[in-house]
Amino acid sequence: MYSFVKRIFQITAIIFLASVTADGEKSIRCYTCVSTNGEMTCVNDPDNVPTGSPITDCKKECCTIFRQEYAESPGIRSFSRSCQDNCPKNGMYLTEDASFKTYQTYCTEPLCNIGKGDTDLDDGGHGDGGDGGVIDGIDGKDGSGVHSASALLALVLPAVALARSLFWRH
Repeated sequence: MYSFVKRIFQITAIIFLASVTADGEKSIRCYTCVSTNGEMTCVNDPDNVPTGSPITDCKKECCTIFRQEYAESPGIRSFSRSCQDNCPKNGMYLTEDASFKTYQTYCTEPLCNIGKGDTDLDDGGHGDGGDGGVIDGIDGKDGSGVHSASALLALVLPAVALARSLFWRH
């Protein structure tokens, strides 16, 4: 029985070391897609984009939304959801010139880049008070279901400690 408990303890230690290493890396889950040529699924329903993977485990600092509209006429010229490093403070930044309105949104919570890109996000995952910033049916940060190895350890370590106290012979 001693070797069984010892083996469990060793496996738990390996899992713990792996989780500490993984937690040291930058990683954030973000919606990642592009809308072009009138294909607006990325804008309106990023969970169901026709190509690519709608959610990516990015090894970056933050999630982003890039939206560019024509200044003189209605319509989106370019739209994307992605992730990047070297992010400014969370929020939406608007730049205007004679041709375009360019919105750039940055946030640091898992799956926080859920808005339509032309309104500010509040606490990193929701729209700004119900005026269209949140797309219905997208969970965002609160429903992301992200679980880390650390959460697994919170369950495994007490079980190993109990097994060790019951079966470990001195």
